[in-house]
Amino acid sequence: TYSGDEEIERWRAYFKATARHNALTLDDRDYDDPQPKVIEWTPEGRVQRLTVQHEAYEGLTRRRSIEFFDEKYFVVTDIVRGPASGRLTLRNGLGAGSIEETAPGEYLYRDGARYCPFATNLQIVFYRNRKGLVLVKFLANEEETLIPELKAYSGPYYRWDDVKGYVNDK
Repeated sequence: TYSGDEEIERWRAYFKATARHNALTLDDRDYDDPQPKVIEWTPEGRVQRLTVQHEAYEGLTRRRSIEFFDEKYFVVTDIVRGPASGRLTLRNGLGAGSIEETAPGEYLYRDGARYCPFATNLQIVFYRNRKGLVLVKFLANEEETLIPELKAYSGPYYRWDDVKGYVNDK
């Protein structure tokens, strides 16, 4: 676990929150204390599958299956059951998308922004110069990456204040 001053702790809590992950939230709350259980693990064959289940909130069980078809594409399926009530929101860190009804009572989420491998390693590297300006760069799978929606300060570096503003506007 990493820790630091008050501002670092606020950002740590922000990124740790359930809403910052590809997850379902109930009334925008963080998960209670999920204890995930592997239901199925099939790492071989034409369709490779991992299915995990947990009680996301009291009275709400979530099951997620991730299937890898023909080593070409992924399908992620969420099934939610239970008597809990409230507003259920699908959170997706991949960007804005759309939900279409494929059959009565069945819906399909289509990502409208960009795609990202599930096993992505994201690193955020901070620099502070002698004048106190904080710069940050991002690495995805050990490669410097740019954020097209943000203006870089220089090369792959962004001003930390610009990044915070961008994240807060999302």
